[in-house]
Amino acid sequence: MFINWISRKLSYALSVWAGCLAMIIGFLSGRTLSVILTRSVIAFILFGILGYVAGWIIHWGVRPKLGFIDEENEEEGDNEDGEAMESL
Repeated sequence: MFINWISRKLSYALSVWAGCLAMIIGFLSGRTLSVILTRSVIAFILFGILGYVAGWIIHWGVRPKLGFIDEENEEEGDNEDGEAMESL
């Protein structure tokens, strides 16, 4: 489903960037390892949630313009992995 795809990808991207950035900032500011890891995990979780919500909002904003993608997937059917089967 399109909503899960865009929400998951945005969530993954934002959470990884936030976690890495929190680690770098913590390391450069001379924090202890426990503080760095705690803050990076918190940033990872928070930005993952924010990314998912932002992806959901984006989906509803562009849904009318990208409706042909959902229609195309319904016509072709899905295989076991959830990917649309391509014709040869």
